[in-house]
Amino acid sequence: MNAGASAVLNAIKVLANLPDELHMIAPAVLEPIIKLKGKVFKSKNTVLDMEEVLIALSISAATNVTVELAMSKLPLLASCEAHSSHMLIQNDDDVFRKLGINLTCEPLFPTKDLYYI
Repeated sequence: MNAGASAVLNAIKVLANLPDELHMIAPAVLEPIIKLKGKVFKSKNTVLDMEEVLIALSISAATNVTVELAMSKLPLLASCEAHSSHMLIQNDDDVFRKLGINLTCEPLFPTKDLYYI
């Protein structure tokens, strides 16, 4: 997963008083998504963006009450401040906005590729 998604997961763990070492998304949920991106969609970048991670988290929450508790903390992130040391992809920027998180970024792109897919 990318840095923005990781930051959001860590933030809701803190808000839910869950241990840092807890893995909230089951590998059985993550692996098919990564395979789909790489093998079917032929994406060079199989790192999950924030929206994909939150969808995987919601699937894990369906069978895990601890993950469901953590997900219930997402609305508490509204009005929080976040800063990224590089420009985020548009999708992650949109998710931060939907969560109500105020985001600032450095004017550096994560790759020199013209298209970041």
